[in-house]
Amino acid sequence: MESLKARDDTKSEIQTFFKGLNIFLTGGTGAVGQVLLEKLLRSCPISNVFLLVREKKNKSPETRIDELFNMPLFDRLKVVQPNFIRKITLVIGDCEKPDLGLSEEDKALLVARVDVVIHCAATVNFIEPLRRTTFINVRSTRDLLLLARRMNGLKVFVYVSSAFSNCNRNYIDEIIYENHIQGDTLIEMAENMTDSAMDSITNKLLKNWPNTYTLSKCIAENIVQQYGSGMPICITRPGIVVSTYDDPVLGWVNNFVGVNGLTLGAGLGAIRVVLANNIKLAVVPSDRVANAIISSAWHTGVVGTTNSIPVFNYVCVNMAPRVRLSYLLDTIINTVIKKKLFSKNQIWYPGIIYTSSKPIYNVLFFLLHYLPAILADIFLRLTNNKISAVRIYKKVYKLQNVLSPFTLIEYKFNDQNVMDLISRQTDCDKSLFNMNLADLNWEAYCESCIRGCFKYILLESEMPKLDIWKRVFLLHYGFIAIMAVIIFYTFILVLNFIF
Repeated sequence: MESLKARDDTKSEIQTFFKGLNIFLTGGTGAVGQVLLEKLLRSCPISNVFLLVREKKNKSPETRIDELFNMPLFDRLKVVQPNFIRKITLVIGDCEKPDLGLSEEDKALLVARVDVVIHCAATVNFIEPLRRTTFINVRSTRDLLLLARRMNGLKVFVYVSSAFSNCNRNYIDEIIYENHIQGDTLIEMAENMTDSAMDSITNKLLKNWPNTYTLSKCIAENIVQQYGSGMPICITRPGIVVSTYDDPVLGWVNNFVGVNGLTLGAGLGAIRVVLANNIKLAVVPSDRVANAIISSAWHTGVVGTTNSIPVFNYVCVNMAPRVRLSYLLDTIINTVIKKKLFSKNQIWYPGIIYTSSKPIYNVLFFLLHYLPAILADIFLRLTNNKISAVRIYKKVYKLQNVLSPFTLIEYKFNDQNVMDLISRQTDCDKSLFNMNLADLNWEAYCESCIRGCFKYILLESEMPKLDIWKRVFLLHYGFIAIMAVIIFYTFILVLNFIF
């Protein structure tokens, strides 16, 4: 600890720690892992990254790596580190398989050369069957810890969890909470029971957890405590991860999962009603999450662990107030309208109604989503278009139901370990690996979020589309005028009938 106090603020202790080290990264092709990988390669003088990649959708690991580094996220890296690809060693594996699907040769290579393990891989599908979730999120963690124990040069193991791993409780401290089921027991059940048998007992096993993802993350943390005892290890728990703030680009996002989906749907006018309370969201930009993971690795690697494994709840609590869901979505909508940032895929003029009542939500969802979708499908079928608006809104309905535990319930966190970690960074590291959420300009960030959705997900120009804006504007106010006329004449008819 003393070495951290006697510091030179003009130098980067994080870069000094990572100099010449070999990293084994899982989940490097995922939403958080991509940003983390780019940051490690661009800002840390590492020697090598052993990158675990699996075959996916009939694409080989080699093809997926080529596609990964062709993303705009890595454009800045290519300028400052043109030879970065030499630091990448592809390791073929699959976290759904025993021992992460690693060959004996690759295991030996990793044991001999790896200094830092960052386990970022996970299935984040909230409705994933428990059996598959157990393999990917729990068993892979155990098997990787057993492999890491054999690494003589291991300096730190970072397990990337979730701030909602313990969402069965309202207050979440920076500690590992015991679970009602042992990790090894759940793994044994998943390995020996059929899919149907596991599905039949899932609700019983979930207890107060809203989904298999959060339950599996809690059990995996217990696995870390059980198998990581005595190792230089820490747990980083990010909140709801959204697009980058500014590093290496503004608003980078490549998926519309969770809040990203709400953001895109709000901007397109596709989502008109949201099942939510006006709660404070634990959202965090993905680039700040990457910096938090790197910083926690540095701190744990230098200081080590004591009697308990350090846990970092990376959410806004003490360092900055959390943003409310209504503010986030309304700011995005106002930005789209004010700056006329309409997409060529624009569904309607943006606007959202919030309700925490499920019956009211269902009625509004039918009136504002399903009913227009049915009319749209009639028109689409008449024009021989195979797109189904109803099918799309069934997915939107499912998305909102899945998100409802996090949009209806406000959780409280302790982030003191994160605050202490920031205070221990040198001034240089606070700039290079900024993880302070207090300096976020939420209004500007909301704009970059929706621009990022249009640019990186919909692959559209950032230029405002005035012709689309005029069409949406006219349709919106034309619809209001028609509805006003219908309501007025209905009122007149009712009065005439009564009197």
